[in-house]
Amino acid sequence: LLEDGDCVPADLRICEGFNLSIDEAVITGESEPVNKVFEPIKPEEGEALGDRKNMAYMSSVVCGGRGKGLVVRTGEDTELGQIAEKLRTSDKDKKKTHLQQSMTKLGYVLLLCAVALSFIVLAIQVLAVGTDAFGERYTWLYVVALCVAIIPEGLPAILALTLAVGMRQMAKKNAIVRKLGVLESLNWITDICSDKTGTLTEGKMMATMMWTENNYFKVAGSGIIPEGQITEKGGGVVSVETLEVDRTLTLLLYVCSLCNMATLTHQDEEWTATSSPTEIALQVLAYKAGLGKPKLEQEYRYLGEHPFDSNSKRMSVAYEKRDEPVSGDDPVEGRDSEAAPGEASKTYLFMKGSLESVTKFCSYYRDEDGDEVEFDDDIMAMIQDQAEAMAGHGLRVLSMAYKCNFQFDPKGNRDTNDEGSTFLGLVGIMDPPRPQSRPAVEKAHAAGINVYMLTGDHKKTAGSIAKQVNIIENEATDKVMIGSEFENAKVAELPKVVARCNPNTKIKMIDELHSRDRFVCMTGDGVNDAPAIKKSDVGVAMGQNGSEVTKDYSFSLIIVLVFGLIFSFFVDEDVIVFPLSPMQILWLNVITDTPMNCALGFEPATPDIMAHPPRTKGEGLFTIELSVDVLYYGVIAGALSLANFGITLFTSDDGPLDIEDVYGKDIEVAAYRARAVCFVTLTYCMLVQIFNCVHPRNSVLMYRGKNIWLWITVLAGAILVFPTLYIPWVNVYVFLHYHLTWVEWIQVFAAVAIFAILSEVYKIFKRCVMGGYRNGHYLIHLAERTTNSISDMNRLMVLQTERMDPDRKEETEIELI
Repeated sequence: LLEDGDCVPADLRICEGFNLSIDEAVITGESEPVNKVFEPIKPEEGEALGDRKNMAYMSSVVCGGRGKGLVVRTGEDTELGQIAEKLRTSDKDKKKTHLQQSMTKLGYVLLLCAVALSFIVLAIQVLAVGTDAFGERYTWLYVVALCVAIIPEGLPAILALTLAVGMRQMAKKNAIVRKLGVLESLNWITDICSDKTGTLTEGKMMATMMWTENNYFKVAGSGIIPEGQITEKGGGVVSVETLEVDRTLTLLLYVCSLCNMATLTHQDEEWTATSSPTEIALQVLAYKAGLGKPKLEQEYRYLGEHPFDSNSKRMSVAYEKRDEPVSGDDPVEGRDSEAAPGEASKTYLFMKGSLESVTKFCSYYRDEDGDEVEFDDDIMAMIQDQAEAMAGHGLRVLSMAYKCNFQFDPKGNRDTNDEGSTFLGLVGIMDPPRPQSRPAVEKAHAAGINVYMLTGDHKKTAGSIAKQVNIIENEATDKVMIGSEFENAKVAELPKVVARCNPNTKIKMIDELHSRDRFVCMTGDGVNDAPAIKKSDVGVAMGQNGSEVTKDYSFSLIIVLVFGLIFSFFVDEDVIVFPLSPMQILWLNVITDTPMNCALGFEPATPDIMAHPPRTKGEGLFTIELSVDVLYYGVIAGALSLANFGITLFTSDDGPLDIEDVYGKDIEVAAYRARAVCFVTLTYCMLVQIFNCVHPRNSVLMYRGKNIWLWITVLAGAILVFPTLYIPWVNVYVFLHYHLTWVEWIQVFAAVAIFAILSEVYKIFKRCVMGGYRNGHYLIHLAERTTNSISDMNRLMVLQTERMDPDRKEETEIELI
């Protein structure tokens, strides 16, 4: 037995029912409760779950009426159980994310590089000092330091921190990230499959349009919150004064308010509603006009009703005017409204329902002047045209009528009470798109991402919503398919919209996209979306801040180490003068580089982030552009550091290998000072390089500096160099370098300036060859403004010349051209 408010305990075959309606959105994706029947349905008519109107599914909710059903499936055999089984058998959790796969590949590549370069270092040492190199302590120190420079030991921490920041930002927007690696997968998304009800739409019915006497009204607002303006076709806002003049509109709103069982409650700054979605939508509309049911019932007393049922498809309710109205004149005026108090004129009937069921009992129609005229075939044809036009926008159309001056008999014949009514107008309700849906779809299209809608709703409604959110441009030309057609057909071109979907339909769409080597994101909010969400590469259960994996900048260190060793071989064939000490390498890699990379993870997304196309599925962490960037910046920074190393070593007043006693240690002063210059140059080049990493092509001069953490780490990196240089004993014994004079500082800043200039030249080249983003748009805008200004000046000069000498007009124009 099923009654209003019950949760269906199993899959049932309905065998009896009276006005039984069930909300199946969680299973089928239907945006409205389904009116159930108990007659048999032909197999071809019930292929989609939503079309099986003689079935009730487990976990759906009874919204109205009562009924009786025969249990046909329980537990895992139900539609809900089959969905749960598909989730259990999915092997998605066993697969590594795209980020994990890329990190694994990167680890193997770096390991091979570390081994290869370690052999190169050993080979150079052997060539310099022979086999004794294997017994030298510093030989193995440099091998270890080289491995540290190659393998970015801070990368796992940087990744975790960056993804955690992204997760926190998404949590602020009410999105919970289950797996951190999924955030980076957002870069690879090429296609988005989305459910409609509750995902692209509000998930709540709302009255959005009214029509009376050839005048359209648009209704703004969101959900069940009774806030939003009602505007006329000409743009005027409906106000209290408007309602006093426009009696037809007022009467229509009275029907929405009083012929309605819904209640709205405002408590703890939240609105709640009880009743069917349709009645809630109509009651919210009445509240927006200031004619809510509680207010009107102060002036009208309820007499009785004929409830809605699936046979009559209409509802009518009778009210009596109270003897002492709370405010104003009675807007419910009709024929013979001057009847004496206490007689039939005080009784009114308000009726709503489908177009055919309401107009069948209408004898009159309120025209543009508010006069009641005879209802004829021409008026009926006009109303049908308006109803079809509204339905074409995906609206569910309800008709409104009223009558007065009659004697209501609650036990009498329903048709007798309803006949002789006056037709008022139409109200269109729908589950409207979320305000952010269309901009999100447009951003996805701009980024080269395809968007598909997979819904259990009807084809016409699905096509209308898809058009409103810009998934399709035209319902007539763009492909909108029924789920059963899509499942049974082999399609060369996938439809943008699939209606009347079963869970298997959505899974097939994911499989079809995967067969085309696409990276798919599935979004939805219902149980029926769960298998597809599980099957997709990125699943979003209604909850883009992506995160960027910070780059590794240790390539310049590798350049300095390897080429520095080869360079130092020519200083003395028996002694190797390394350009960097092991502690300097560790300092650059851990103290200077890692904090800046972590701070880069806090960098806000650039405005043009959605102008980038998705990354290809086979693309790893290092794209071709990024690899070239690392190579270019690394070679430039490494070459400048080595140049400073050589200049200092060979231009020093002391010989390259002259020994002095410093802090009780015999050192090669020139070599120690050259090493310090190399270390400081590389440090400050890395500090400049971090700003290059904010955007791959935009100029550093365009950086707005909103990331305070980046500034802090850069400032700290610049200041912490000085203790390593000027604290006695620490500089000589720990870092194996010596303090700098003002001459060496000039060398450092000159090299850093050259690095900054070459970086800007490289980015200008990239913008010219590969196309810029924000800078390119800015320069185009600037060029257009300059051109327009020059044109305006030319026109002004021509006018001035004409005023002074009209005969010079033609000659002046030629000169200007």
